[in-house]
Amino acid sequence: GKDLGEMILLPGLMLKHGDTRFLDDMTVAEVADQLKTPIIPVNGVEELIDGAVGN
Repeated sequence: GKDLGEMILLPGLMLKHGDTRFLDDMTVAEVADQLKTPIIPVNGVEELIDGAVGN
């Protein structure tokens, strides 16, 4: 498969409010397992930058 890097930073808006599930009821953990890459939900630009630079 394609190298997706060390992690995927995902906008938190893609998940159900207050949950770690997408609208199709798959969880972030399930998708991360399938992609073999950690997925980090982020909320806002500050969290995106922190995640990108490793803070």
